[in-house]
Parts: sequence; structure tokens; C-alpha cells
Amino acid sequence: MVARDLEHLAPREGVRGSWWDRSYVKDALELLFITGEVAASRGANFSRTYDSTERAWGLPRASVGNWGLSEADAGQQLFDRAIAACGIGTTRDLADHFRLVSPAGSGATARAAWAASAVERGLADWVTVEGWDEPALLAVGGPTAEAPWHRAATDPGRATAVTLLSPFDPVAWFRPRLARMFGMDYRIEIYTPAAQRVYGYYCLPFLMGDQMVGRVDLKADRKAGTLRVHAAWREEGTAPGARRRSDAAVANALAAELNTMTQWLGLSHIDVAPRGNIADAVRAAITQLAS
Repeated sequence: MVARDLEHLAPREGVRGSWWDRSYVKDALELLFITGEVAASRGANFSRTYDSTERAWGLPRASVGNWGLSEADAGQQLFDRAIAACGIGTTRDLADHFRLVSPAGSGATARAAWAASAVERGLADWVTVEGWDEPALLAVGGPTAEAPWHRAATDPGRATAVTLLSPFDPVAWFRPRLARMFGMDYRIEIYTPAAQRVYGYYCLPFLMGDQMVGRVDLKADRKAGTLRVHAAWREEGTAPGARRRSDAAVANALAAELNTMTQWLGLSHIDVAPRGNIADAVRAAITQLAS
């Protein structure tokens, strides 16, 4: 069922919001979900659906089963997994990977405890990083019986990945980390009034190798079968210590990724608006690909 199926049990007092639909029933169901008493998934139109844990997961609810974790153990496990996922990071970086505590610093005690435990168990070492104001944890060691998913940070020598990232990718969540490691100041602007937006409504960061080299404001116009590039921006800065890529290299790589996204979405055309400091170069590269 969805929350509205139970609204009669605790009718809402306020009107439904345009962005967030909060009610007594919704809050109660979310509490039951995060405590393992009900299961949840996404249904039609991105609606949250709820079901019994027995039907959805084949497990009894957490209060009568033995599969749940205490809040303290869950926090530690998520922090440990963030170390393996990030490879290196300050305690704020790592805690924010799974949104464990406020990155502003209210969870400093918890972060210190998680970090000390990870170091004691051989999952990480304290290191200093040139240009960083805080010490960092570096993932070390390998998989263990306790942590079969763990892996040490390694230097690949050369990074060759090229991809468009979701605005909700963990790399973009904690803005200080993104700026410190990649030199990108990024904020999603879907909640910003149109007249005050700098880059666009729904900009996707563009990763090229080990650098964030651009961002594009995209919209899939399915009725017209067109991927609309409302704006294409080249980052003015570079990652600390990185060699700046040429505009032509960025435009060509971005055009290829936009072409891949068009195919993935089942669209047939790409339309690039003349907005952004690399829009003309991207349009030319897309034309070249099509010829």
C-alpha cells in the first residue's frame, strides 16, 4: 500500500506541499521502515510503497527477527564501507558518503569513534594529504571474514573513465570534498528560482579521467525524441595538481557521452542550445559524430 491508503487513521492537518508530501501517516510509515518493521520500495510515479517484511524480503520484522543491527553497529559498518568506497577521505568525507551525520561537525564524537575503530581493526591508516587542512583515512588491507567487501586504496596509474554523473552521485553530495579533490563548486539548482540559476535546472557533472571537466543541463524530450542540452559548461578551474584538458578534448568526449545517453534513452536527436562556454564546441563535435 501507499501512505494515502492509511490517511484515514490520522488525517493530515495541512495542505499537501508541491515538493514534499509529509503527513502523520507518512512519518509513521517511514519510522517503521527505517527501524525494520515494514519493507518499502518504489512504485508507479516514484511513489513509496510499503509491505510486510515477510512478503517483501522473506524475513520477519526486525523487532522479532535476528537480522537487524543496533544504531551504533550500523553506523560503524556504514563508515567502514565508506572507507572502502572512497579510498581516502577526512572523517567528514567518509561520514557523509552514507549521510551518517551532519557534515557541519555536530557528529565529531561519533566520527572519531568510527575512525579509531577502523584503524584498530586494520581497515585504514591515518595519512596527511598535501593541501588538506585535516588528516585523512586511507583504506588499507584486504577482505576479511568480518569485512569481505573491503579493499585497499590503490593508485591506478592512469584514470581513463569518461561519464556523465547523476547530481545525486555520492561524489557530489559533500561539496567541500568535491571542491577539495576536483576543484569543482557544484550545487544542484532545481530548488533555485529560474532567474537566479547559474548553470541550469538539472546539471550533470562530467567526469573525464581523474577530473571534473564540465557540466551539462539536460532534458529528455521524449515526445520529440530529442535530448535537449540547455547548456554546456566547461569548468574554469582544474583539480589540484592536474593538467588542464583542451577544450576540444572535453567537447569531443562530452559529445560522445551525450550520444551514448541519447541511445540509452531511446531518443534519436541531440539539440544543443547556445548557452554555456563550450556549447558551440559540443554542437560542432556532435555534428562531426553524425557525419
